[in-house]
Amino acid sequence: MLRAARQDAEAERDDIIAQGRAAKEAYVAMRREVDAAIAALKAERERLGLSLTDVEERSGIRRSVLSRLENDARSNPTMLTLQRYAAALGMELLCQLQPGR
Repeated sequence: MLRAARQDAEAERDDIIAQGRAAKEAYVAMRREVDAAIAALKAERERLGLSLTDVEERSGIRRSVLSRLENDARSNPTMLTLQRYAAALGMELLCQLQPGR
């Protein structure tokens, strides 16, 4: 009985590890998308010749938040923040869903 319980626990552990790896891969892929969106917003802001203060006035997002968003790789913006930033630049944020693998 103990042997069967141990085998079950080991099988469950392998499943948990596999799920964790899949979740990490999904997060990394999503993070790349967010980073690309932020880089595109910053590039557009610079192309337009706008300062962070200009974007603050247009979006209502504090300059310090915008700076952190553009420069801190650990920033974790909400969809609303990205949408407001995009709108301030005359852009539109699009979100797309597709079937999983």
